[in-house]
Order: sequence, then C-alpha cells, then structure tokens
Amino acid sequence: MTKGRDRVVELRNQLMSHAIATDAQFAGRFVGSLQQPHVQSVGPVASLCLVSYLSLFAHESYQRLKASQPALAESVSSDTSAIIKRSRHSLKLFEDTERRLTGQLAYFRDEIIDAHKARFLGKTWFWPARFLETDLGLYLYDGIPISSTHAATLALGFEPQALLDKGGSTLVRDTFTECGRYFALLGATVDGHAVSFASSFDHTRLKAKDVRSTRYYTRIFNGASTPEINALLDVFRVSMNFVNSVLPVDSTLDSYQTIFKIQFLTLYQVIRSLDILRQQRRNQLSTASIDAIRSIVDTVESRILTDGQARPFRNTLMHYGPDTRIDLTAADLQAPLYGLVNICFPDHDNASLDTLLTDHIARTARILNDWALLVG
Repeated sequence: MTKGRDRVVELRNQLMSHAIATDAQFAGRFVGSLQQPHVQSVGPVASLCLVSYLSLFAHESYQRLKASQPALAESVSSDTSAIIKRSRHSLKLFEDTERRLTGQLAYFRDEIIDAHKARFLGKTWFWPARFLETDLGLYLYDGIPISSTHAATLALGFEPQALLDKGGSTLVRDTFTECGRYFALLGATVDGHAVSFASSFDHTRLKAKDVRSTRYYTRIFNGASTPEINALLDVFRVSMNFVNSVLPVDSTLDSYQTIFKIQFLTLYQVIRSLDILRQQRRNQLSTASIDAIRSIVDTVESRILTDGQARPFRNTLMHYGPDTRIDLTAADLQAPLYGLVNICFPDHDNASLDTLLTDHIARTARILNDWALLVG
C-alpha cells in the first residue's frame, strides 16, 4: 500500500514538472520567434493575444514550486506577482472568484473603459471635431476581431490607469523582462530560429481599426441597453477567434500539449461564463441573445467539455498538479496529455476529443461573430 502511494506521489510530481517545463519551453519558442524579421510586425498583437496564457503558466507554476525552489520565489517581485495573478484571473471570465459577473462588468466599465476615455477623448483642440476621436482599438485578422485594446488591458493585468500613463510601456517591458527570467529558470530557451504560431501569422491579413467605444458597445451583441455586457461578450469573441483562427497554425509535436491546453481552457471558460450570464442576467438579454447562448451552451459538445470529469481535467490543465479526483494509476507520462483524456473522457481518445474540441471552437466562434452583428 505504501509503495502504491509513493508511486502515485512520484507520478504526480513528474507530471507536474513535465507540464511546467513544456509550457515554459512553448513560451521560449514564442519569444524566440518574435526576433525573426517577418514576425516582428505582428509580434505586438500576437503578444497581446497570448499574454494572459503566459501569465497563467507563470502564476500556476510559481504557486506549485515556490516552496520547493526558493530561488523562484526570489526571482519574482511582489508587484510582478500581483500583476501576473490579475492577468491569469482574466482567463476565468465570469468564473473569476474575486470579481464574478457583477464585479467583472463593473471593472470593465469603471476602470478599463473609463481609463481609455480619459486618456484618448477630449484631446482635440478644435472641439467640434471631437466626435471623430476614438478610444478603442480593434485588431482584425481576415476582418475578424482577435483582440482589442480593452481586451488586452484586461489580459495584461496592470491597473488600467498605470498602463495608459506615460510610463506604461516601461512598466510592461520591465514586468515581462522579469517574467522572461523566471521562465528561463523553468527551462525556457530563446532561439531566434524557433517556430511558434506567430511564425505563420500573416501581417497582410492583420488590420487595426479605431472606434468610439460608446458607439461600438451599443451596436453589438445585446444592443444599446447593455453596453457593459456587450463589452465582455466582445472579450469572449476575440478570445475564441484567436484560438480558432490564429493559434492552430502551430501544430508541431512540441507545441501540441500547450496549444490543446490553451484551446480547451478558453472554450471551457467561455461556455461556463455564457451559462452564468444567462442564469444571472436573463431578464436583460434579448430573445436573440438567449438563442445564441443556448446554441453554444446547450449542446452535447459543451456538456462533454464542461460536465462530470471534465472539471478535474480542466483543473489539472489549469493548475499543473493533477486533480485529486483523477486516478493516476492509469496515467502514462509518455502518452499525449499523459493519458488523462482516456481517464477523464472514457468515450474518447486524444484524436476524437481533439476533433470535438476544434470543431466546437470553430462553431462557437462563428456563433459569437454572427451574434455580435445581429443588432447592426
């Protein structure tokens, strides 16, 4: 019995260490690929799309390793740790245990949107021309939004006002330089010839568009009565478009596990958050919005990906340490995703779950894009 327990503990530690190293190496390949001339022009937008996931890797690995590896604790300042934590929590959307739905809506409205308005509006000296001013930047890939300045502010984890101040760019640079040193301690290396999803990011298909947020958020999704809800739904939309339209181009074996993790966690949180929105704000949603949510959430695919043993699977991807509800005696460190798919989804293997995931990501992204345009 003792030997069996020791074996499970050893396997748990090996799985955790391997998963952390795998994500750190993915981060290193991404940073390395940004040094290539043809990638540099898309690097800033690619980084904004990926930043909350990099923060997830940093925060969760730090939580797992800081006690056993004191050098890690010393390598990350308290300010950077707080920023990374907020950035990582942005991925949880309406499941964020600190803000939840009401808090997220208020934060987006009162902090992110208001900070951008204060920074960019009312600056034109010729006041009749101020109606032309803009405070929201959209980043479009093949005409579909994959990020925005508001979504990126949420993902970055900085206080919005500090981010938009004159020293904001220096703050971002210093923070993520520190993060880079941390990933290096986890085994990441930066190779200027490395390949990542950004290597295939075609700059000719990437466009930027500036709009006035007050007009934009009343013309998408649920319409003029719920601009704050529409703003968060747009965060859902750009996240899904990123994992659907941009991320899958990096299909190398080394990147498979991390890309699967990013895709799974993104879709999982969008499904769960849409369900929370429907439960808590149904009276504010139009019939078209309820129908759109139903077409995403109330499906066989969504139930498979969020119900039952999907939660332990999600927790293991999110937190590195395997969820205690998972029977690790059936795990295999040499198998893709350590054999966890077969344990947590008995009716699926890696290939079938991967197909289900990518198909449902594409469907969810399409529904969100169509829903956003319903109000014209």
